[in-house]
Formats: sequence, structure tokens, C-alpha cells
Amino acid sequence: MFRDYVKWLLFPGINLHARLRYRTLPRFIPVPDSGADAVLLDAGCGNGMLTYQAYLRGYKALGVSIKLGEVQRNQRFFNEYLGIPQDRLRFMVYNLYDLRALRIEFDQIICSEVLEHIKHDRDVCKIFWDVLKPGGTLHLCCPNANHPDNEKSPIDCEEKGGHVRRLYGRVLSRVARADRLSTIGGGRSWRTSSPKVR
Repeated sequence: MFRDYVKWLLFPGINLHARLRYRTLPRFIPVPDSGADAVLLDAGCGNGMLTYQAYLRGYKALGVSIKLGEVQRNQRFFNEYLGIPQDRLRFMVYNLYDLRALRIEFDQIICSEVLEHIKHDRDVCKIFWDVLKPGGTLHLCCPNANHPDNEKSPIDCEEKGGHVRRLYGRVLSRVARADRLSTIGGGRSWRTSSPKVR
């Protein structure tokens, strides 16, 4: 209980980049229409800060991660300590390559600081496209490859959770051009509104 209290005092944590994303990215996520049951996916949710922001904005928010420990910590903190019902804010262990199997369509998808950990980023973006509702929005954000922390980090060739590449901006630009994404937030974040009709 004391640990959760301290976590709440320091939330979303002491990492300055994370704190900036926590304050900045929600500006690009519209508040759902009154009475709408809008659903948002936080793909690669980490400590759950953006999933929580989506919940605060009125979404049914689902945060997924391949890391069991992250999911358990988020469930303990948000659902148990803060008392947020799981039907409004939920965390689960799930692989992004398998999202179609959830059989959920999302109004919004956030994928922040995740694509650099995924070898087959184009495939994951196609999956995001498939699980977006018509008119839905995909928000992508990748780190600055020239930041000293990123320049020195080892490459994870086995896709076990580390960075699988360094040229994030170029990869994101390639994905964006192929999938008709447009830039927001100074060129480091990307968004598309799905024109698909069913």
C-alpha cells in the first residue's frame, strides 16, 4: 500500500521523456461523444500511463503488453489501489501480432515508443489498420534515434523486449508513406484516420 502511495505521488514516474508523453500525447486523442462507448487500445502499455489518460478522457481503455510483470503491476495499481473498474480500464498480456484474435474494433489506438521493439513493424501497422473502426485513428510515436540513450543501447536481434533497430524516424517514415499516415507533433508522431468503409 505504501509503495502504491509513493508511486501515485510520483506518477507517471521520474523519466522525463515519459512525463512529457503523458502530458503531450493526450492532446491528440479526442474526447468521445457523450454517451458513446468508445474503445481505445494502448498497444505496448508499459506502466499504463497512456491507458489511464484514455480512461480519464472517457474511453473504455485496454492496455496490452507482452510482459506479465507490467500487466500485473498495472492491475494492482489502477484496478486495485485506485479502484478503477476493469470494464473501464483493463490490462492484459497480449502479443501485438495476435490482435485480430481479440475480435475487438477500436476507435483509437496508441502505439507509443513500441515500434522500435518490433521486427515486423509494417505487419503490426496492418494489424492496427484491421482492428480500427471506420474513421478510427492510429497514433504512432517513436523515440529520437540520435538521443545518447538510444545511440548506446544494444540491438535486440531476438525481439525479446529491447530495440531491434536504431533508425526509428526512417522506419516510421517508410511505414507512414506506405500506409498513408500524416505527421503530427513536430514529425515524431503520426496519425491516420481510417477511410475504410464496411
